[in-house]
Amino acid sequence: MVKNNLSSIRSAPGDSRLINRLVILALAALFALATPLRADSGTIGMEELKKHSTPSSCWIAIDGVVYDITDYLAEHASQHQFSLDPFCGTDATSGWNNKNNTGKSHSRKASIQLKRYRLGTLKNAD
Repeated sequence: MVKNNLSSIRSAPGDSRLINRLVILALAALFALATPLRADSGTIGMEELKKHSTPSSCWIAIDGVVYDITDYLAEHASQHQFSLDPFCGTDATSGWNNKNNTGKSHSRKASIQLKRYRLGTLKNAD
């Protein structure tokens, strides 16, 4: 008969230290992903956003926040079948909320990673 008792589970000496280290490393990685690469630029108008509509300077807006994803384009292309290039210089909220045309939004991990590229707030964003 199998006991359903957590106190009966034994761990090898040193396991808790290893687990603690792994948790700390995982948390550090999440914080690194969420740390913005540059200071917030304040309010950015739609005209300014539209000027950054190429892969060499790609800004997007999602839910009223502007991001410079230029440095992320190649990484996204290598991991996913959809190119972000058509979204450069636009409000990409609908694409963000409908990942790969599945009707699903992006993951929490993607949301955390996106924060690194924040530039500022889209002026007159509704």
